[in-house]
Amino acid sequence: MELILFIIGLMIVLILINVPVTYSIGIASIIYFMSTEITVEVLPQRMISSLSSTTLFAIPLFLMAGILMNAAGITERIYNFAYALVGHIRGVLAHVNVMSSMMFASMSGSGIADLVGIGNVTANAMYQRGYKKDFAAALSLAASTITPIIPPSIILIVYGVTAEVSIGKLFVAGIIPGIVIGLSLMTYCFIIAKRAGFPKGDKRESFKAVMKAFRNAILPLLTPVLIVGGIISGIFTATEAGAVAVLYVAILGFFVYRQLNWRVFKKILLQVGVTAAVILFLISVSGALGWLITAEQIPVKLADSLLGITTNPFIILLLINLILLIAGMFLDATPVVLMLVPVLLPVITQLDVDPIQFGIIMGFNTMLGITTPPVGAGLYAISSALRVDVVSIVKRMIPMWIVLIIVLIIITYVPKLSLFLPEIFFD
Repeated sequence: MELILFIIGLMIVLILINVPVTYSIGIASIIYFMSTEITVEVLPQRMISSLSSTTLFAIPLFLMAGILMNAAGITERIYNFAYALVGHIRGVLAHVNVMSSMMFASMSGSGIADLVGIGNVTANAMYQRGYKKDFAAALSLAASTITPIIPPSIILIVYGVTAEVSIGKLFVAGIIPGIVIGLSLMTYCFIIAKRAGFPKGDKRESFKAVMKAFRNAILPLLTPVLIVGGIISGIFTATEAGAVAVLYVAILGFFVYRQLNWRVFKKILLQVGVTAAVILFLISVSGALGWLITAEQIPVKLADSLLGITTNPFIILLLINLILLIAGMFLDATPVVLMLVPVLLPVITQLDVDPIQFGIIMGFNTMLGITTPPVGAGLYAISSALRVDVVSIVKRMIPMWIVLIIVLIIITYVPKLSLFLPEIFFD
């Protein structure tokens, strides 16, 4: 027990001194194996076995689909359709920002892809129409937390593989919570619109104009129908859905909208290859760490410790959420899921919490981490893209964090929100 605590402490110290997370986990794992009777050859074996699931191939596929959408001009079509729907409301572009993220979420699966794509576009449009740039940046950042919850979702794929639960059920479970997150942010914008001096909306678009915007966006909007519908109907698996999404978006980009060419496509392939390699390498080293944590019976001991404090599911779920929120402040979502799922799953199992619901809780909770200092990747990405001071964005984020945490509490304590659709389509 002392050794594993030392290893975890070492890993935290390495992360705090800015050693990349993957290397921090790898170094800590190597030292553990060198300090025990277990031969160090087990380490590469565990790393390779962590990548043996074919479901993981969905990660680069959905990642590629999201990047192709940005390059194919789909982002602008989604933005125009969202504007046509809510352009008459005060604070129109704030609502368009959130609604666009909800639509993009159903095609991409990556919070960072949402930020650099639709989030950047809507934030710049808000600034040009008189909104304060720090507010626009903060709202794009808050809205990006929707993307990994509404299917498809890369972080839910990682959770599903780690927890060994159905990716299809997780995808369907994220639909209602994702919509609730988006509507909550839009409600916040509506409430503060007049006090904050948001620009008034334009004249309500005619039905003809709305239908024209819809026709321009209909093909991209069919992407989630294709993905989720195919999974629910059993036509293809989550991994195959990723391949179908790539093929569909590529056809739109090359032959329908003619925004893609082979030169751009090759750059996208390289970008996807590098990004996917980083994610999969992280998964492999985290798999080795997860194995040694399990070997040391840390999950069992943690479950006994938490249940020794209280057997009240309400309090234990609250403590778990606090652990996840704190972890998310220092780590990206993927390593948090990879390291804590093996530890926390036995606890929630004893509480009779459905692993599907817990996946949504964990996915949303960890995605809040990309919006928070000191490590939040999304926070620094939007700050750099819009050239806004991080501190200014953080100040604007405070009420939005309150809204998002309230939604997190609702998702945590209202299981039907996540389980209603999976029970209809799968049970």
